[in-house]
Amino acid sequence: MSDPSPVPPGDDPPGGDPSPPPSVPPAPFIRRLWKSKTFWVLVCTAVISALTVGLTLLLAQEQGAGEQEGADQARRKELAKKPPVLSRVSEDWEGAVDPDWVLDQPLSPSAERKLANLSPHGEDLRDFAKSVGAIEVVQTCETADRCGSRTLVRLTLTGHRMDAVEVTDIRGKILSTKPSTREGFILGPHGGAADVEGGVIDLDSDDRRLRKADQDGKAGMPYFARRQVDLKTDERLTFHIEVTSLTWDYQWELVVSLISEGKESKLIVRSDGTPTGKPFRNPGRIHKKRSYRHFYECEVSAPTCRIGPGKYGYPDELWGG
Repeated sequence: MSDPSPVPPGDDPPGGDPSPPPSVPPAPFIRRLWKSKTFWVLVCTAVISALTVGLTLLLAQEQGAGEQEGADQARRKELAKKPPVLSRVSEDWEGAVDPDWVLDQPLSPSAERKLANLSPHGEDLRDFAKSVGAIEVVQTCETADRCGSRTLVRLTLTGHRMDAVEVTDIRGKILSTKPSTREGFILGPHGGAADVEGGVIDLDSDDRRLRKADQDGKAGMPYFARRQVDLKTDERLTFHIEVTSLTWDYQWELVVSLISEGKESKLIVRSDGTPTGKPFRNPGRIHKKRSYRHFYECEVSAPTCRIGPGKYGYPDELWGG
């Protein structure tokens, strides 16, 4: 018996069951996820949430920036009620120099008796001099026969703007001039005075800008010639200023030049730190002691102050007959 004929490929054997089709592999995960409604619901929810958070943050940032801008404007408006720089003044005597005093009028008999019982040491003498209107000075001499007055001022400047304020110049401005007094002089206790670091203003000069002190204590180059001074909000800078005169009795004020927010301005400073207060005063020429009508000596070697005038208008036992 011959073998049945082979079945051609692709044909079912006659009379037999058809072969099952090969199994189709499942769709890849990404494809199935792409067609999933649940997936898209989650994606939409996440996107909406992200947009909501981002928009909320953006609005909060803009609101915060607006509030900060409003606060800055309010702050600028408040600061603008006062000058770009605030000033404070104090006499720069304590511990630096040994002062004397000049008198515009003689002491009363009761004041002389009080002075005669004062010790040259401590603050009693300074308090007494202030109470009788004496002008506190420190002598400065160009030669032995040419002496004048040094006025020492501590000027503190404080920035008062949102942006930094530049200080470009400080100078003295003379308000009045008169001859130096010969009425009276109180010689204070001298224990050796120290030099004061800072700038110098020479009232006898035509150029009364603040200048750096050279090695001899004289006025050198302008203080702001090679120095830029910027004051931020509430930042402070103190100047120790020595103002000299060997000639006249001057009333004067300080003029501070400023640049704030691109604008130039001037700040006037007088003895109380304000632009309208009592002017500074430098009594100028210090005459020979015999030239004063009244003379009082309070040296450290004496237990109490000595009272003039003697025969020549000063204590004879100290200065000779």
